[in-house]
Formats: sequence, structure tokens, C-alpha cells
Amino acid sequence: MDTPVIASKEFRYNKHVFVFKGWKDIYATDDERKMSFELAANFGENIMRIYQSLGYETLVVPFVSVDERVSFITDTIERMMNETTECH
Repeated sequence: MDTPVIASKEFRYNKHVFVFKGWKDIYATDDERKMSFELAANFGENIMRIYQSLGYETLVVPFVSVDERVSFITDTIERMMNETTECH
């Protein structure tokens, strides 16, 4: 088994991963972000597939305002924590 695969199992602290898919309407290139939107979106899709192949559950953050994204993430974390607490 590859070292990264072993590490993903040995050092996993949560099975969930929040994913921010490429958002064409707000994407911009600059001195640090040089990839075209298409390349960046493809890269992101590859990363998501890698997480899934390693057994992670990907949670796609919706294309909404920053405040709504924050609410989605915090509400999701809170719900997961409550589900974990209820199971114990």
C-alpha cells in the first residue's frame, strides 16, 4: 500500500471533507493563481475524487454568499457533533 494511503488511514481525524468547487462567476487569475478556470476546476474535481477514493465523505459547500457558506459549514459541523453525541 502507498505511503499516502496508509497515512490517510492512520492519521485521519475526521471522515468528512468540505469541498469548495470552482465558481466561475468569482474566479480570477493573479500572480499566485495562474491556472485558467477550466484547469483549476479540473484540478479540484481530481482532488475530490482522491478524497473519495481514500474513504472520505466530501461535503460540497454551496455557491452562496460568504455568510451563507459559513452558516452551512458551522451548521453541518454542529449537526455532525450532535449525531456523534447521540450515538454515545
